[in-house]
Amino acid sequence: MGRAACNTWDMGKRPLTARGAATRGRIVAAAADAVHEQGIAGASLEDVLGRAGAGKGQLYHFFDGKEDLMREVHAHQAELVVAPQTVQLDAVRTADELLAWAEAVVEWHAARNAPGCPVGLLAAHLGDDAELGARVDATFTEWTDAVARALSRLSRDGEIATEQPDADAALLVAAIQGGGLIARARGNAAPLKTAVAAALRAIGVPGRDVRAAGSYSKSTRTRRGALSPGRKAV
Repeated sequence: MGRAACNTWDMGKRPLTARGAATRGRIVAAAADAVHEQGIAGASLEDVLGRAGAGKGQLYHFFDGKEDLMREVHAHQAELVVAPQTVQLDAVRTADELLAWAEAVVEWHAARNAPGCPVGLLAAHLGDDAELGARVDATFTEWTDAVARALSRLSRDGEIATEQPDADAALLVAAIQGGGLIARARGNAAPLKTAVAAALRAIGVPGRDVRAAGSYSKSTRTRRGALSPGRKAV
């Protein structure tokens, strides 16, 4: 069903061979990397095909065009971001575990030279594609709902004192997105750490502050943490 099915079915029309699924997966992963580095407008199909080692015939066999491919890139990025986030957040039972989750978010960005959130950067380059915009919005809603469930559970169990888990969840996700974008521009994860720590304080999460994240200068970068299918984003 859903995203996983896209890897084995050709747009829901017929099953793909193992070779076809691998080719399609390479094209999507290459497009995801190109969009993450250059934005939707800057990611040309020629560049994507060069990265994937595929031809135009293969591209148009699997996708109707660039808009269609970008929608699949969103599904790919959402799988990297939201699926593991939901699992992690649904397992949170204490304020310390919530703080550990927040630290993992910061550390993911720090370890990859502050590349920015894959879904957030896609949202920044939506253009006029209303369908893609709706899909990205649904992804953020899914992520925020997972945070809200964790906050509600912690509030119910006396771990934190929030009376507005939905609003506080939106605040925390916004801090991750905004802090991550500034961190990408500055070349280190410090702005993300500051934003997430401030959001946690506003929510009333007790305990230690978010641990310091590594600092990476732009001059040391070669790429902004390319996202392959095996590298989960947080």
